[in-house]
Amino acid sequence: MIRLEPWNDLAEHAIARIEGACVVDIRHEVRAGISQLWHCIDAEGHRGYVVTRLEERESGREWVLVAGVGKGFHVFVQTFIEAARCAGLPLRAHVNRRGMVRMYEHVGFHVSEYVVRKP
Repeated sequence: MIRLEPWNDLAEHAIARIEGACVVDIRHEVRAGISQLWHCIDAEGHRGYVVTRLEERESGREWVLVAGVGKGFHVFVQTFIEAARCAGLPLRAHVNRRGMVRMYEHVGFHVSEYVVRKP
């Protein structure tokens, strides 16, 4: 089951564990309605949170997986891929670990950009 939820303490605690995620910005975007918080749970005990938003780009609208945390990537990512396909939207995901890049590549994504920062 994947359902929309309002921002909550459990999601904040989980998302704060993501290296590089700015939980303050994500919280603000979800509360402002810019981004959406999805709670993902299945019968086998996989559970997690995904944050998405719809972005306007020169090429049109794009659905973005902003952040994800928890167990069950392979279970839940297919639901988001199918929803994007049904809506005719390209899907982009933000990742910050090489292992996640490999997991996304395994389900058909490809690397399209790199971002580096210097504090």
